[in-house]
Order: sequence, then C-alpha cells, then structure tokens
Amino acid sequence: MRMLLQRPDINYTSADLSQTDVDIRLNIEDIDIADEQYDVIVCSHVLEHVNDKAALAELYRILKTGGVLIIMVPIIDGCDVTYEDDTITDSRDRLIHFGKEDHVRVYGSDFITRVIGAGFHVRTHAAFGKEAVKFGLAMGEKIFLCTKPAREPVHGRLRHQESIPETEIGVKLWETPN
Repeated sequence: MRMLLQRPDINYTSADLSQTDVDIRLNIEDIDIADEQYDVIVCSHVLEHVNDKAALAELYRILKTGGVLIIMVPIIDGCDVTYEDDTITDSRDRLIHFGKEDHVRVYGSDFITRVIGAGFHVRTHAAFGKEAVKFGLAMGEKIFLCTKPAREPVHGRLRHQESIPETEIGVKLWETPN
C-alpha cells in the first residue's frame, strides 16, 4: 500500500496494533487520535479480526467530513447474514467456523448494513481482470468505498448502496467522491 500512495502530495501513515514495521501502533477499537484527522483511510482485511462495531465507529470519528474509508473484508456472497459467535474463542474452533484461526466472524451480504449503520454512505465495486492485478486484489474482491457525509438527519432510514462501474474504480479509489 505504501508504494501505491508514495506521492509528494500524500502524507501516508501506516498503523497496526501488533506489527512493528508501521508508523504508529493503534488499537482500531480505541484509536488514540483526535477527531476528523484523515481524508482517506484504507482498512484492508482487519474488521473480521476485531469488534467491527467499535472499529467502524472509531474510523468514522477520525475521518474528516467528506473523507473516504476504503474497506476490504472477506465476504461470502452466498450468505445473507454474517456468521459470528462470541463463545467460539479457541483458535482451532475459529478455523473450523470462520476459516482462519484469528477471525471472529464470516461476513455475509449484510456487511454493508453494518457500515451504513456506522453512518457512512457506501458504494461497492468488484475488482476484476487487469484492474485487480494492477491494484494487487483478488479477482472479484469487493471494495467498499465509504464516505463520511456532512451531518444530516437520518429519520430511521438506511442509505442505499451504489455500485461503481468497473472503468471508474482506478480514479474513484484516489479521489473523494462528489
């Protein structure tokens, strides 16, 4: 990711809780950074490991209004609901239930509802072909482009998702949507 974002006009900061080769060490569930600090945040394959509700709230808080959160998580599109069970704590059982020893859930197509529930406007895109290769993504991997809107009343209604045409993703990944 660092190589994609190394440009003179971008201030890139990497973060992780346990990795040592990052700029700052952070707990995504309790981020020690002031509100509205970042224009773009990339959260790649992290939410399936943590309390995603807390993490999404923290990411929303530190993202500037109009900013974009780019999320990638493993999703089983054939499942309508996310499968999680807090009582499954043994790594062997997590491997059986969630596909990896350190995952705490398997996301279903309801993942987008979780992100919308955190306050984001969400658009999706599935990477394919040369585009997937260019950005180092798995073929068909869904990318969630989540915008922090200006404060507005929701009145109990969920905002809808949009799908981004394949030809626009290279531009949309690096520009804040209008």
